[in-house]
Amino acid sequence: MIPPAVFRINVLSGLTVALAMVPEAVAFALVAQVSPLTGLYVNGV
Repeated sequence: MIPPAVFRINVLSGLTVALAMVPEAVAFALVAQVSPLTGLYVNGV
């Protein structure tokens, strides 16, 4: 079982990375001249 403090840190780390990936995915999609939604979809896969 993961201690609650470690679990909280892991969840916050995951959310931080997920939120940081959104603008990056949109930017790469625009550079590749595809829809930003495509970039977000590929980022989630």
